[in-house]
Amino acid sequence: MVEKRIPGIAEDRGELRPGIGRTHIDDADGLDAGSRRLGIEPEEPRPEYHFAEALKELATNRTLLILAATVCLFHLSNAAILPLVANVITLRSADNATELVALFIIVPQLVVAFVSPWVGRYADQRGRRPLLLVGFGALPVRAALLASSSDPTILVAIQVLDGLSAAALGVLVSGCVADITRHTGNFNLALGFVGIAMGIGGTISTAAAGIIADRFGTATSLLTLACIGLLAFVTFAFAMPETRNPNGAPQLDQTKQ
Repeated sequence: MVEKRIPGIAEDRGELRPGIGRTHIDDADGLDAGSRRLGIEPEEPRPEYHFAEALKELATNRTLLILAATVCLFHLSNAAILPLVANVITLRSADNATELVALFIIVPQLVVAFVSPWVGRYADQRGRRPLLLVGFGALPVRAALLASSSDPTILVAIQVLDGLSAAALGVLVSGCVADITRHTGNFNLALGFVGIAMGIGGTISTAAAGIIADRFGTATSLLTLACIGLLAFVTFAFAMPETRNPNGAPQLDQTKQ
């Protein structure tokens, strides 16, 4: 059998040996050199991902921990509001309860649909923190207003504030996580960590608010949720730094303080 050599490549790749359906390459360096002659850059080896080291890095990231704690408090305050108010609407307006509860859910979604594109553009230009402050601040105001009113129409109108909070946190929390974990390869892990914090807050919220409402009334339960929301706002306002510089680069030097 006669070996066929490719001019300019065979010499760099090493001795070509006959085989069934394949060519054996002896010299990896020669392969890289031959690839470069064809204008193909060799692929760089990917670094190995160490899960334990990634967990340790996230656990010592102060900014990420603050973000997780504040969103946990936010959902601890927010999750139980809808069931409580839906119960009030059902008791006060039994004939129109279905329509009013549906509006109570739809109104915030409409606000989110209209506001979210602007939120994303503003955050990219001015930073995440200002709009997140609006989102966190709207929650205790909304809970307090719901506690002080029993008019179903007013209750539905107050839900516009829920849309502002949902738009701000729904768009910007993941953006903050992306800023914090930039160039680390830990975005998915960090986002999952923040998601767990949200789930914990939401799970405790409905159980605790239900117990308070059963013993002390719905208004007291809503005021308690408003206080928790105020705590989330104050914590975020005084502890959470901006994660994005005006020029669009993440403030990595602040993420591990």
